[in-house]
Amino acid sequence: MSMVKFRLNGEGEEIVFDPTDVPFSEAVEIERQTKMGVAKYLTEINEGTNRATDTLFWVGAVKASMAATGASFRDAARALPYDTFRTTVNYGKTYETLRDLDQAPAKNPDGEGEADPTMPPPDGSTTPTSPGTFAAPSPPSPSPTPAPDTSDSSPTSSASSPGTGTA
Repeated sequence: MSMVKFRLNGEGEEIVFDPTDVPFSEAVEIERQTKMGVAKYLTEINEGTNRATDTLFWVGAVKASMAATGASFRDAARALPYDTFRTTVNYGKTYETLRDLDQAPAKNPDGEGEADPTMPPPDGSTTPTSPGTFAAPSPPSPSPTPAPDTSDSSPTSSASSPGTGTA
């Protein structure tokens, strides 16, 4: 997932940002407030956990506040604490608007409008990667083949080897 967009509580301005673009100063604040390191956050986004999605919404809201006020991420995050944010946002309505902008919309099988982006296409050509996103399956990895022998084995005795007593 790179660029995402959503609307807090399903209304208002769209928030668009790249949740994988996390400078160190932001990583420190995310970990301080959510008690979740950024590596875990990024892993859990791809797994689609509720906690990571909640954090994604909070980070997006903080970044939107940064853009509106010119504040640093740290100052904007402290003005909108994670624990307060979690109690004031309607997760369901916000989640309904979450979209991965790097994924092309799936075609609706009945030809009307866009298909539900949270559902895989009927041909089964994609696999879910996180909430509302799908990616093409990766090709199977080839089996390793044994390496050929590189040389013949060494002889066990030689007439010219040291210690044989022959001249």
